[in-house]
Amino acid sequence: MRLTCCLALIALVTAGGYAQNPPPDARAGIEGYDATRLSTPAPTLKSLIEKQTRLWQARKNGDARSAKKIVAGKLTVSSFTGASNGKQFVEQIETRTCKVSSFKLNDFGVKQPNQTSLLLTYNAKQSAACAGKTLPSRIRVKVGFLNMAGNWTMAYYLEE
Repeated sequence: MRLTCCLALIALVTAGGYAQNPPPDARAGIEGYDATRLSTPAPTLKSLIEKQTRLWQARKNGDARSAKKIVAGKLTVSSFTGASNGKQFVEQIETRTCKVSSFKLNDFGVKQPNQTSLLLTYNAKQSAACAGKTLPSRIRVKVGFLNMAGNWTMAYYLEE
């Protein structure tokens, strides 16, 4: 069976089947994906850096209103304070449970594996504490973005 599948795949690829007639996007019609808007251009690295800088500045200033504009409620967060969602992340800013005294972001990179997702990575140097506990001063951050019906939205935020 494996041999038959492999031979069929080789025949399809060498005949140029995928190049001329790519398979339909399996996400078309799935909740959150609009097949007519999958090709919305990805944000530029510059705009992603600006958005992350605004988010960190909002954290530093305790500005939950600005953070809400950047962070979606469905965001999944995995940080040194534990796992949370976008709403809880914003609440930490609003209640000042977590305080960022200073920060510096650098070494940004972006990868876009397909039309509907991209990964932003960067280093952060911070002076921060949550519930009185000092957080690591140097972290690596990974932020995943998804193109949801034409809007690029933060899907997850990970600190390492």
